[in-house]
Amino acid sequence: MRRTYLRGDRSSALVVGRRGRRARQAVAILAIGLVTQVSTRVWAGGNTTTSCVNLCPDLADPCVVRQDVVVVAGSTIDCGSRAVEVSQGSLFVDDGQFVLKARSVLVTGQHVIQGRCPALSGRQGFDLETTDGLTVASGALLDASCDGGGGKILLGTNNGAVTIGGNGVNAKGTAANARGGAISIRAPQGAVTTTARLLANATGGAAPGGRVEIAGRAITLGNDVTVSGSQHAINGAIVLHARGDITVTDPNVASLMASAVTSGQGGIIMMTSEATIRCARPLKARGQGATSTGGTVSLDAEAIEVTNDITAEGGSQGGGIGLRARSGRLDVGLPTAINFEITADGGHGGTGGQIHLTSQGNTLNVYGRVHATDGGSGGDGGSIEVAGADVNSYGGSQIIADGAPQKGGEITIEARGVMSLSGVVHANNGNATFVYRDAGPQVGSGVTGPWTQIQDPDLPAPCGDGVQRAGNEECDDEDLGRDATGEEQTCESLGRGYAGGTLDCCAACTYDTSRCF
Repeated sequence: MRRTYLRGDRSSALVVGRRGRRARQAVAILAIGLVTQVSTRVWAGGNTTTSCVNLCPDLADPCVVRQDVVVVAGSTIDCGSRAVEVSQGSLFVDDGQFVLKARSVLVTGQHVIQGRCPALSGRQGFDLETTDGLTVASGALLDASCDGGGGKILLGTNNGAVTIGGNGVNAKGTAANARGGAISIRAPQGAVTTTARLLANATGGAAPGGRVEIAGRAITLGNDVTVSGSQHAINGAIVLHARGDITVTDPNVASLMASAVTSGQGGIIMMTSEATIRCARPLKARGQGATSTGGTVSLDAEAIEVTNDITAEGGSQGGGIGLRARSGRLDVGLPTAINFEITADGGHGGTGGQIHLTSQGNTLNVYGRVHATDGGSGGDGGSIEVAGADVNSYGGSQIIADGAPQKGGEITIEARGVMSLSGVVHANNGNATFVYRDAGPQVGSGVTGPWTQIQDPDLPAPCGDGVQRAGNEECDDEDLGRDATGEEQTCESLGRGYAGGTLDCCAACTYDTSRCF
């Protein structure tokens, strides 16, 4: 496509706030649509702010970008309460960043918003700030990739949702030794949903991985997120926080990847939710190379359900995996999803890593395989800690911390209520310890090697620990549980015909409705 640039300098009439004859001519071209193949340069350098006048006719809502526009680095384009549609042209910035503010932004129809880097600066990128939402659709792309290093892309909406489809969001380092970039998505009152890739990885050579951060009322990831580095001590981070659920869907595609590409340490994957995390896609924070250490994977929520691999393996030292369900169940697999691994294995004569699985106030179920071994390399086994109000390991499951002969690892399983171990539990001449409060563990034939059981009457009783166990307890002390909307239960929300009053909890962890009316 032939591009004609409307040229000028910082003293010309195209400088923001000084709308001389050339600016009026440029606006006229946009307004009457006589020229549709013009690429307009917006002379708004430094910290200057301009309106939508350089993107579309004044007062047009939506403001439709009808030709390619090159924005001078450092500019802010403030469209106020108008929507912006990048649907007939694209937006570019070279070796720097710009800010676009609008009611909403839609990028669609094979068009892009792109931070380019002709000088290989690695400083390219943009910040899209909206009040009501942001959507990437129908083959569109947000891009800040560069041979000089990935750039920075910030996407935010105060009240709406962020939906990433099309060709996704890229902030890659695209040449050897070019670092990964940064992608940040924020939707405090709305959902963040992706059906396309988020890529902030390094491509090769020796370079650190990038970073992807997402915060939203709810998060659903339906495609890859990759921040991997190569031959570097820092190999990327994926950080998710939601006030509601985090759902990582579709096990048939790739993964959330914070692993080293060729060699180097594993990266970081962290998820925190004030509701439930459901993970059906692999999470990979693998180190690569004979001396590498695995990365870190941390999931923290009210309840957690994992039905696919979580990997923090290292070439020498295994990494760390921590899953904590604060009040709901922690399900490592389901009866219909058992063929996967949670693994922090080491290798090359090194040591297995550490795995912590905790359900603070509810049942912990293990259906899959949990490994923190030496990888069969003649090293030391790692450590696995499993703790819940009740703990069940089902037939076909594995909890293994093997090492070489006489180098077995440590396994500790603690239950305040029922402990039923029907799967494999093995530490290969290491130590397996089963800690219980009242009733001793039910140990099946899959539990082998030396093991010890210890009664600890000081463990809090499942009923009375102050955490309501959904499905097992109506309430627990001051924790009255949650209704279908996620709010604390009341006399009215119980659905028992009460119009008001005060709901209490009995010592047996059942509702006391004596003060309801």
